Amino acid sequence: MSAIPRLPDCLASRYTAREVLVASHHADVLRVTDLAETRDVAVTHTHSDSPVARDRIAHGIEHCSALHHSTVPEIIEVGVGAKVPYLVSSLLPGARRVSGPLAGRTVRAMAIDLLSLVHLLEHERLEHPRLDADHVLVTPDGAVQVRGWGGVTEALPGAAARMRFDVGRLLHGALTGCELPTETLADPHASVAQAIERHAPAAFALDPILVGVIDALAQADPDRRPEPVVLLELLGLSASSLGGIGDDPDRSFRRMRHLFGLGIM
Repeated sequence: MSAIPRLPDCLASRYTAREVLVASHHADVLRVTDLAETRDVAVTHTHSDSPVARDRIAHGIEHCSALHHSTVPEIIEVGVGAKVPYLVSSLLPGARRVSGPLAGRTVRAMAIDLLSLVHLLEHERLEHPRLDADHVLVTPDGAVQVRGWGGVTEALPGAAARMRFDVGRLLHGALTGCELPTETLADPHASVAQAIERHAPAAFALDPILVGVIDALAQADPDRRPEPVVLLELLGLSASSLGGIGDDPDRSFRRMRHLFGLGIM
């Protein structure tokens, strides 16, 4: 277990650090308890007061404020001008780093969250650098929160295909508990679906649609990775419903996931 970094003095009297959720070269994301409100929140705590650290905090604030999606944390407090920059943001109750194998229903909910986020990022021409287990948190029911917003940049050519692949690889690991086999990374004819069937726990009844979605996202050939909206429609979301997701996540996006959980859709 990673040692918990010391909180800045300006935060130490109000928050108690509990664990490291995300560790990176520039900053750590800590789960902390707000002593006044007795709730857990996240503190992005930079390693220094360098211009790079300040820029990443500023970028994180900018993107979290501009992107309206349930996977994007809500900003609670900012400390760009502090001696050591920091950002306090919301944390989904029960959210932890993705560690498979997880139940198919949980992974299906993750897929909906992540695909709709990638759809939004592609629409906004933005690129998240690492949609992986180090930057994605998940609750037991599959609700997702994504960290690492300080590293988001304007999308370069190939960014959309890379983010789609990141989601496929993450979902494969969530469902099977295993890394994506190396042969599927190099061979355009290798079957990710067959790899899932080999590695998924025997007790799990695999959802063929979910397996197909992961297979499509993790294709070695970037040109064969479908647009997120196509895969979301396979999972039951219509294009018109997807448009509402980005505009009002609390009303439409979470309702769609709830309907999936009830087996209505």
